[in-house]
Amino acid sequence: MSKVVDIHCHHQSDDPNIIEVLVADNETLFLAPPLSECLICVGLHPWNVEQIPIEKFLPLLKQYLSHPKFFALGEIGLDKVSDTDYTLQMKAFTEQLQLAVYLKIPRIIIHSVKAHSDILQKLKESKYQGKILIHDYYTNIETATQYLKHDCYFSFGKKLFTNSNAQDVIQKLPLERIFLESDDQLDYNILDIYDQANSLLKLTKDQLIQKLYSNYQLFSK
Repeated sequence: MSKVVDIHCHHQSDDPNIIEVLVADNETLFLAPPLSECLICVGLHPWNVEQIPIEKFLPLLKQYLSHPKFFALGEIGLDKVSDTDYTLQMKAFTEQLQLAVYLKIPRIIIHSVKAHSDILQKLKESKYQGKILIHDYYTNIETATQYLKHDCYFSFGKKLFTNSNAQDVIQKLPLERIFLESDDQLDYNILDIYDQANSLLKLTKDQLIQKLYSNYQLFSK
């Protein structure tokens, strides 16, 4: 039976009908890896590279790789709007990509704000072969087409209510490459976001749930 998939969340709903992929909070990263019913993503976010040196983070990541619920490296990436030093962001992103290649981590979650050209260049240089999720995507279809040269998927959340780019591109992407997410906001839950996506994609609720669950099964292999 298909379930609702929240591919990228920071708050658990504990709803047994929802598959949630939880992003580990940086405040808890340095505790023992949690016992969790949720799948877990762990990565050094570009906003935090000044507080957590990449040299300190990489040994921690290796501990999480053996966690039974480890799902993906992420979120990692680049953010040109953030005040965080961009050179440090680039160093952390590059080293985490290199580790993903070396350890054959099957999935990575990417945070990119006004940095898609640099992200695409680093993906090309790294020759990473796993699956990639570009989370909270709201750029144009032309950039998305560049990402599709890799094994990329795209997730959409709150911006489906307010951002015309997100509303446009979700309708132009192949449905096989789409996910929905609640992320770190509390204005809309994942069911609200599914309802909004339904209205944009002209699908029934059951059709969308079934398709995104199928996408999740492929992404999880």
